[in-house]
Amino acid sequence: MLGLAKKAGALIAGAELSLEAAKSGRTDALLLASDAAHNTTNKVARGCRAYGAELYMLPIDKERLGDCIGRHSAVGAAALTDPNFGRVIYAMCKSVDPIIYTANKQITTQEVE
Repeated sequence: MLGLAKKAGALIAGAELSLEAAKSGRTDALLLASDAAHNTTNKVARGCRAYGAELYMLPIDKERLGDCIGRHSAVGAAALTDPNFGRVIYAMCKSVDPIIYTANKQITTQEVE
């Protein structure tokens, strides 16, 4: 699904570009790889809180996230610019870990700091 979002032009790769998209209102959902660096995780979580975007911790690592979107390198964070893709990704994450994604749709800053 992430690859399809990328091909559709609805996915932005990288923490800085994702945060810029959230700040400008182009996205309301940011994604983090399960093994994103602590600094990246904190920066993205703070940005989500500041810009009112949702933050989803993906059940895949940086290498797999990069592979999914056609990159030859690891990607720690990404943003979805189409809310329809956001709903599908959320549903997929919920099916993998229903406890986290049912109890708390948005990962809070306290959980990542």
